[in-house]
Amino acid sequence: MTDISRLLNPPFATNERDNYYDSLSDRLSSYIEYLHDSMFDKILSSDDYRKFTDIRKGILHVLRQYLSGHSGEAYKELEDLLDVISFDWRGMGYTIDSENSFIRIRSTSDVLNKRAEMFHVPFDKRQLISKQRYSIEGYPCLYLAGCAYTSWLELNRPEFNSIWASSFRPTKELNILDMSFTLNSLEENYSKYEVKRLKDLLSLYFLVITTSFRVKYPFAYFHEEYIISGLLLQWIVLKSPFVGLRYLSTKLEYYGADILWCASNVVIPPRNHDHIEKYNRFLKESFMLTLPQHWYVLMSYSNAGSVACLERRGDFFKEKTPICNPGKDTPKNLDDVIFNNYNATWFYNIDGYLRSMFEMDFIE
Repeated sequence: MTDISRLLNPPFATNERDNYYDSLSDRLSSYIEYLHDSMFDKILSSDDYRKFTDIRKGILHVLRQYLSGHSGEAYKELEDLLDVISFDWRGMGYTIDSENSFIRIRSTSDVLNKRAEMFHVPFDKRQLISKQRYSIEGYPCLYLAGCAYTSWLELNRPEFNSIWASSFRPTKELNILDMSFTLNSLEENYSKYEVKRLKDLLSLYFLVITTSFRVKYPFAYFHEEYIISGLLLQWIVLKSPFVGLRYLSTKLEYYGADILWCASNVVIPPRNHDHIEKYNRFLKESFMLTLPQHWYVLMSYSNAGSVACLERRGDFFKEKTPICNPGKDTPKNLDDVIFNNYNATWFYNIDGYLRSMFEMDFIE
């Protein structure tokens, strides 16, 4: 991988002396510069590059509108930008179904014994919902992870003795926008894509870059890094052909193309929300889940079953049981070690137990 493509693979961090806006502006400019000198240049026309420049300008203008207090205008401009880009949205999604399973964990001192306690925040407790990366304040959404390790990282590595976990499985086909790819994965799979779809993915990657920055001030109330991702989730709710979105975690240090299956999360917002309901009917009917299981009790068991993680097969993600690959280069960090030897970890065991040992049912 070249130096510039390494710079353009998430997760990203704001430069020490810059704000998010300036760091993003530089990163998007670097991406366009990279495309001119990359393997992709031979399929890109001058019209494509004009569109890429317009996408960059549009994203930055949306941010300026929001930061100027015009949040409604910011959303409308993002919506217009997505229309102008003219993606073939059918190639931007994938379908999850009953062959897929996901993990959700909670960290609490309470004893959990009901499936509903692992579901989305109930509507009568929406005051507990703060602004997160892909979120709308006060609007409960269902967040799921590809594996136990990523789910644990998303909660900022809580103490194991405070964790409860459940496995979720869709009951129907759900079409979800896929933003869980990297520039590295596009390079590695260059020859597998049709030209039109590859161009669309290169266009969508502007939004992948924009929404994959770690927050510079993690304990602050407001995060510039979450503006576009929040507006994008509004678009999912209001206008898109998708019921949710799949995105890469920013909690990892490394995104090898072979670990994207469990380095990502899924967010699915409510649909056709009735103001009197406690849990969204669409989400209740779309997922079965296990009763909450205590993490330490799961760790005390041995001999895990098959692990339900995901791998790409064409336009779809199907279950995958990862295997240790001792022939790889020396690991760069702990993420490398865990993912390359995932079936030797407790996280693998927990994935397997939750998937194969416990009954799944709908919440009451």
